[in-house]
Amino acid sequence: MAIAAELSEAELACLTGVADVENLMQFFAAPELASPEEQVQVLGCFEDETLLRMFLSGILAGAGPLSVETSQCIRTGMEGIDLRALMLAESTGDDQEAAAGGASAFILALTCLNEEEWQGAAVVLGAAPEERENLQCVVVEMGGTEAFAETLAAGDEASFFAVLGAAAQCGVQLAAGFG
Repeated sequence: MAIAAELSEAELACLTGVADVENLMQFFAAPELASPEEQVQVLGCFEDETLLRMFLSGILAGAGPLSVETSQCIRTGMEGIDLRALMLAESTGDDQEAAAGGASAFILALTCLNEEEWQGAAVVLGAAPEERENLQCVVVEMGGTEAFAETLAAGDEASFFAVLGAAAQCGVQLAAGFG
């Protein structure tokens, strides 16, 4: 369980109180197979920084180590966002919130990447070079990174439609499972 090496003592102590090692390894291998109750318990053990790393690990696969500027941009953009709720939305049946929040966080994270990081992530994502410009357009349409982050943090239906509208205007397809 590679993630264990990055967890704080408090997180590890909490996890050992929630499940045995075998069940935790199964959870990390396939979190979608855990019950909503198990997901709430396990995710409740993690500090915000750990949740952010977990959430972004799939999105930013291939980007390599992030620069200080990229990391700060992502942290600023994700402030005020309840990652636990976002990560649990699909398992609790709120597919719209899961899709909207995931797609929005995906766009925000990718627009924070510098050129070198984008090139690495684009290969893994199978993204064309012009897709970066389209994603950056969404953030501009939303009023910039801070305004986009505020909209994302709201997490309501109006936010979903605002992001959807900006994405459509910029030529970004928000397909099922996006983010």
